[in-house]
Amino acid sequence: MISRPLYLRARNEDKLQTTATAVASAGAEPLVYPLDLREAASADIVVKGTLGRFGRIDALLNIAGAVPQIDLFEMTDAQWDDGMALKLHGARRLTIRAWDALKLRGALLY
Repeated sequence: MISRPLYLRARNEDKLQTTATAVASAGAEPLVYPLDLREAASADIVVKGTLGRFGRIDALLNIAGAVPQIDLFEMTDAQWDDGMALKLHGARRLTIRAWDALKLRGALLY
C-alpha cells in the first residue's frame, strides 16, 4: 500500500485518470494535472498546486517525454526537438521550481 499522496502529471487526460484510479485503489491520494511540461508555466502550476494541497514535496521523478516512435532516419529535426523540449526543459523547469521544497524535506531526485 502506498501511504503518501502522489502527484500525477500527463498530457493524455484519459490515461492520467486511469492511473489516478489505480493510485487511489492502492491507498494513496492522487493529485491530477493534465498539463504539458513543454509549456514553462506548467512547472509553476504543478509545484504550487502540490504544495498547496499536500504542504510538501518529498521526491521528484522526472520521467516525462518521448520522441515519436518512428525510424530515427525518418524523424525530422522538429520531431526530435519537440521530444527533447519535454524531456529536458520540462524536467529542468520542474526541478528548479520544486528545488526549495525538496531541500526542506531532504528529498531524493530521480
